[in-house]
Amino acid sequence: MQIPSKITLVESSFWLDGGSVTLHAVTESGEKCRVHLCQRCFPGSDAGRLYFNGERVEVRSDDERGIVALLRAAPIVLKREPRAPSSEPPISKNAMILSEDIKEVLESTPEQNLRRFRDDIVRFLESDEYVDIAKNGLPNRK
Repeated sequence: MQIPSKITLVESSFWLDGGSVTLHAVTESGEKCRVHLCQRCFPGSDAGRLYFNGERVEVRSDDERGIVALLRAAPIVLKREPRAPSSEPPISKNAMILSEDIKEVLESTPEQNLRRFRDDIVRFLESDEYVDIAKNGLPNRK
């Protein structure tokens, strides 16, 4: 696995599959790269697992440690200009939001989301929960 020495985070994607997140970045040479953390709510293939450029990262490997260090050091420079502030609320007062994390995403700026997603991924990768899910799968929820 080729891990670049430096990246700049430029965009994030929040998937509506139970919490998967993708961080989009560019290297110093301008190559695009992606860090993807699969959802950790529903049993299934690779719940809670990390991918770099589509390649699964082994738990507690040198590659994983390199990715965590890369994310910690990565500056955030948005790929496109943030939307202009509006007097209209970002969510209709009639909207039904079924999850607080979705509401938080909708009410935040792209930069706030990118920073939060990056920090959440780093925190999760450093947790015992990550290792447990990787080794044993998701716990049974009743």
